[in-house]
Amino acid sequence: MMNLMRLSNFSVVLSESVSCCRKITLAFCLSSPVFFSACTDYVAQINEREGEWNVVEPTTIVTGFITDFRDGQSYKTVTIGSQIWMAQNLNYNTLNSYCYNDSAEYCTKYGRLYTWAAAMDSAGRWSTNGIGCGYDSECSPTYPVQGVCPSGWHLPTITDFEKLFSSVGGSSISGRNLKSSTGWLKNGNGTDTYLFSALPAGRKFDDGKFVGENDEASFWSSTEFVKKLANSIHLDYDYDGAVENAELVTQGFSIRCLKDESSKESSSSSVKYNSSVAIESSSSIALSSANVLSSSSFSDIHSSSSSSVTQSDVDESSSSKVVEPVETSSSAKSSSSSEYSSSQVSSSSSAQPIKIDFYNGADISEVQEYERNKTKFFDVDGKESDIFTILKNHGFNSIRLRTFVSPKAKYGYAASGCGHDAEAYGDKEHVVAYAKKVKAAGMGLLVDIHYSDVWADPGKQIIPERWRGVNNANAMADSVYAYTKDLMLALKNAGATPDMVQVGNETTPGILIHKPNSKTDCWGNGVDKAATSVNGDMGTAAGKANAAKYFNAGIKAVKEVSPTTKTVLHIERIRQASTVNWWMGVVFDEYKIPADVMGFSAYTAYGDGTPDNWKSLFNSLTSKYSKLEFIVAEYNGGDSDNHYKFDGSRKKTREMISGMNRWIGTFFWEPTIGGAWGAGLFDWKGKDLYANVKAFEEFY
Repeated sequence: MMNLMRLSNFSVVLSESVSCCRKITLAFCLSSPVFFSACTDYVAQINEREGEWNVVEPTTIVTGFITDFRDGQSYKTVTIGSQIWMAQNLNYNTLNSYCYNDSAEYCTKYGRLYTWAAAMDSAGRWSTNGIGCGYDSECSPTYPVQGVCPSGWHLPTITDFEKLFSSVGGSSISGRNLKSSTGWLKNGNGTDTYLFSALPAGRKFDDGKFVGENDEASFWSSTEFVKKLANSIHLDYDYDGAVENAELVTQGFSIRCLKDESSKESSSSSVKYNSSVAIESSSSIALSSANVLSSSSFSDIHSSSSSSVTQSDVDESSSSKVVEPVETSSSAKSSSSSEYSSSQVSSSSSAQPIKIDFYNGADISEVQEYERNKTKFFDVDGKESDIFTILKNHGFNSIRLRTFVSPKAKYGYAASGCGHDAEAYGDKEHVVAYAKKVKAAGMGLLVDIHYSDVWADPGKQIIPERWRGVNNANAMADSVYAYTKDLMLALKNAGATPDMVQVGNETTPGILIHKPNSKTDCWGNGVDKAATSVNGDMGTAAGKANAAKYFNAGIKAVKEVSPTTKTVLHIERIRQASTVNWWMGVVFDEYKIPADVMGFSAYTAYGDGTPDNWKSLFNSLTSKYSKLEFIVAEYNGGDSDNHYKFDGSRKKTREMISGMNRWIGTFFWEPTIGGAWGAGLFDWKGKDLYANVKAFEEFY
């Protein structure tokens, strides 16, 4: 959309006193008759809201900073009246956010530019209040909307911005008082009287073009205007006021987050301060006009020769001191569960994927639950040891760990009243903690993402509870991307970067297909299909297209964090070659999904037959898909429920696969559990597990 301030041909001057905001809004109304009713109603609302300004004395402002523990970045803050604002543009890296001109230097200088969907967190990554907003349908957000802001902060409404304008002197001069004192075109600098330091970051049009650097600043609000349009605030180099605009949600604007009222109350007695200055109260810090900035303060004081201003610039020449409250975002977590952006995580702090020629692996996701119950493990010689040492003693070099989105949610793996362990095993925190142990043991790591709160398999692919409000495939793909990247960053920061990541588990029917109903049991059985607009049922044309988006989103997130981590897609049904060939034709031939590895489940007890039965199919796939590598992501060899006749099929599986071209691994499921798939490798004696001597003879 063209900048509304430049629609001069449609401007309507009602009187000398009419506000610029009303001019611009009416200009848009006349140029877009479809929105005339909504626009004129909006002008009436502006008239009603416009009243006497409640100007705040500049000497009473309070400065501080917060640290966003999702990525470790810190932001300066300023208290203006009763509002606490970020005094720098948000720079959190998420899907559909951009650096001006796609250059990282501009993110450092100005922060990122976000579409409204990204600003509102339409994927539901941080909260559900803005889920589904920013696409082709109207949404009904619940306020305040955290959006992409840190926990305890939110994306301001248009009313929040109007309150800010009232505090800084009114809309006709608020632009001048909020703009930074350098960096604006043609002497269009502001006075930055309130240390808000609005930077001319420009915008990104929906056609991919970036415009307006040094010229304009636009900030999203959380207030929807009409379908496909949202309210924003605009500052310009040649105008002293601030303008409320209605803009296409597909454009990229800056974000300034506002502190939640509840967070202000809860943190007022515990804010930390710069230790170099003694103070008695955290509720207010008065700054005299002569004692405004220091070397640790805001970025608005520069030499007169400076032509640009950045988010990190500092006036080193100032000798005056300022007391700054030091505050951390309430999203802070322990180091084992913090969330980080890729720009903040150095490779030196993470264990990179290790070199393994053939992954002789086992899925031991259940073991973490046993360890909490003080289960002990004993090797074939009767000596107690840890699970990793025992497996390594018998040739295993890799571990597979499953993860669920929200296992404590209703119908989740650890849902209340479902007989599962009450602790949220399989969530990000538990997976990261156990992945660290895998890496400490010097073993390879495959992370199996179920994209569900409970088991995902051929019978059910249940959309996680937190994503069930999503109403279109693009927003669902955002959710997949955001969740995957968040998990990957947490693993990387913990020094447990996976060697491989499965984007979905046994996705033969598709991915993110179902929703629970009143008859759904604790295992997720008995479900309904979700709406056609979102479900990834590969049995339908729409579902295939949706599934492709979800696979692509997961792969993209993995590779952005760790380009060397191999991405895996996973299905079962190798007993039906036609199904395998159809599935791979859709995914790799029709939709060109860029996975690195294709994985299969291979269970004798489920009718897949012996390894000799698979060899022909596997060889044909190797020949047809010359750029793919392959693994057996799950196998056992059992012949019936919790039984194995020790016919050597487990050994045969591993040996046959390791001898095939570009087949890089096998993963036994699950050494400590027996079931319909066959027997495990350990026997229970009381609450302890003993290695079965005969079972381990087929290994090393």
